[in-house]
Amino acid sequence: MATLRLPAEWEPQSAVLLAWPHGLGDWADQLDSIRTEYSAFIQTLLELQPLVLLVHPADADELPGFQGPHDLHPIVVDFDDTWCRDYGPISLLGADRRARALDFIFNGWGGKYDARNDNAVNRTLLAQAVFSSFARE
Repeated sequence: MATLRLPAEWEPQSAVLLAWPHGLGDWADQLDSIRTEYSAFIQTLLELQPLVLLVHPADADELPGFQGPHDLHPIVVDFDDTWCRDYGPISLLGADRRARALDFIFNGWGGKYDARNDNAVNRTLLAQAVFSSFARE
């Protein structure tokens, strides 16, 4: 069995994973305002490193344009919540420095929230070209 470790927060990362707020989630009552904030945040991130952005199918044609050259990877996938830290892949590094993405079941804070779509996101992500450097075991 390979020795795997969770990288430290300060170690270099290949990209940031975010979810674009959609009108069916927590932000519905303030969608325009939060999208303005997210747009500014995304623009800043794109100046520093690549970004993988989950986009709800309802918004596939409405993503704003971002200025300048950038490395944005929008992935259209159904998801429930924008807080993808709760359900996104957990990346581990092996001794060979190759990343392994762990998939798991997120229980929606003990069943308080529906997370069925969130729990399907990781399989969709790992099938994308942007994740081609991840080892599949």
